[in-house]
Formats: sequence, C-alpha cells, structure tokens
Amino acid sequence: MRGRLYLGCFLLLICGNSIGYAADSLREIDFRNHEYPLVVLDYWPDKLRWISGIAHKKAKLSNGVWSLAEIEPDLAVPGAPFGGLTFDSVVYGDLLGDEREEAVVILRYDTGGTMYWYFVYVFAWGRGGPELMAWFHSGDRAAHGLHELRVEAGALVVELYDPAKRSGDCCSTGIERRRYQWSKGAFRQTGRSEFAGTRRTSRRRVTVFGTPVE
Repeated sequence: MRGRLYLGCFLLLICGNSIGYAADSLREIDFRNHEYPLVVLDYWPDKLRWISGIAHKKAKLSNGVWSLAEIEPDLAVPGAPFGGLTFDSVVYGDLLGDEREEAVVILRYDTGGTMYWYFVYVFAWGRGGPELMAWFHSGDRAAHGLHELRVEAGALVVELYDPAKRSGDCCSTGIERRRYQWSKGAFRQTGRSEFAGTRRTSRRRVTVFGTPVE
C-alpha cells in the first residue's frame, strides 16, 4: 500500500494530465505505437543510468519504429544507416506487491553507426492509462549493454554485459545481474551484483566483425 502511495505522488509530479484509454490493463496497450520520453545523450553510455526529471524530447513509435531524422533532419539521407528507436519487447509483472501488473518496455536506440544501447521504461496503470514510473538507459553493447530483463519475486532483474569479459566492443562472455525494487519513488538496487558467464555474447546477432546483422 505504501509503495502505491509513493508511486501515486511520483506520477502526479512527472505525468501531468493523462489521456484516457479504452483499455483497462497494460496488456491491452499497443506499446509498438506509443509515445516515449527521449534523451539524446551527449556522452558515451558505458553503464546503466536511471534518468530523472522530464525529457525535453518525445518519440512516438509507428509500427515499432521512430527515426532520429524527425528531430535531426540532416540525418534523413537516402541509404544512410538507420538511427533511432526500435521496439524490442515488453515484460509484465507485479513490481509493487499489489497484485497488479506493471509493464517494462525495452526499446533499442541505434546511433546510425555501430554503437547502440537500450532505453527501458517501466509503466504502471493509473488514472485510466499507462503512466511512467521510471526509466533508464543501458550501456553500449559490451560496456554494460543489456543482456536480459525480467520481473522476478517483485523485483526488476536486469542483466548487463560485463565489460571485464568483453571480446571487442560488441560482445562479452560475462554478465552482471542486478535486482531493483521500488522504494520511496524510485527503483533502488537491493543486494550485491551477481556475476556469471553467458553463451549469448550479444543481444543482437552480429557479424564476425561485430556489426549488427539486422
């Protein structure tokens, strides 16, 4: 109950007025055609970072894609590598202990070069629609890039590629596992990170040169 109270106060601060939805659960929301806050980073992301405050930009996916050229027209060059957001997946689970599901949406951000990372958005159901609880970006590929994510026993479990085990910029044979729980308006890591090996050395398929196949 206390977690839901903290969340309610937090959502009032970051969301403002909401738009009504005909759906009555997060599983009915079309996250492939949803609007997300966006920060175009001015630094190399080599670690997971939770993003505080309200982003100055918004990206509206269309059929799971949003192009960076919408805010940077100079990138709209025919035949140029894609830069922007692509819908990856959505995970559902109870993160507040109130028997209601939250939705965790994963979007991949391509720079238009070899680098890419992921934005992760956690939504709760409130005031008739999805409302953003929190969001973060992963690191770039082997530098704490996203390996896997799930909801487990009320915690958000995030697996990141371990840069100490990397083989080039694209890949790593190791992961770092962190568990986050919602507390006083934010997700906070609980316990120590766990380290393990992985046979899935990149979240995306890559060539022998480390460039994405897709």
